[in-house]
Amino acid sequence: MTTIIMHETEDKVLIAFDSKVSGGGATNSTSAQKVFVNTSADVIIGVAGLARAAYALRYADLPVIDEHDWDVDRYVTMELVPAINDEVNGYYNTEDSDDDTDYTHFLIVVRGRVYHIAAGCWTRNEDGLYGIGSGSGYALGAYAAGAEIGEAVEIAADFDSGTGGDVTVWEVTSD
Repeated sequence: MTTIIMHETEDKVLIAFDSKVSGGGATNSTSAQKVFVNTSADVIIGVAGLARAAYALRYADLPVIDEHDWDVDRYVTMELVPAINDEVNGYYNTEDSDDDTDYTHFLIVVRGRVYHIAAGCWTRNEDGLYGIGSGSGYALGAYAAGAEIGEAVEIAADFDSGTGGDVTVWEVTSD
């Protein structure tokens, strides 16, 4: 699967993720972009689950939050989540497909706030720590024990066969 962790603080979001792509018992290329900026909506999206969801959302025409809109939760609930569901489910679900998008999780950064989206709804954590993917529990544990965020994903790779490859770290300021 993958490992993506994020830590939201008052002034920035730290993001770390691996590059290994696996599924159905096979390990594929290590070049898929699981965390990316969707430029139409100016949001950062991390995807664990169906790689096709990442491909669909990277270039999707997602709704933009108005620059004067202070209610980010409303935007995520009423505009962003339905658009993501429409894009992923509408584009990829076919009658002969056995993929289940309910197992796909998203971490989305909107204006310096992280949202965990799964099964059509979102959650936010009071501690600002988020993780998705098969190695996320290991990575969050290592991070909580004092590892740097990138090191935490590397530690997860030692314990989770779905995590590996190069680790990328982003620091996104809230400005």
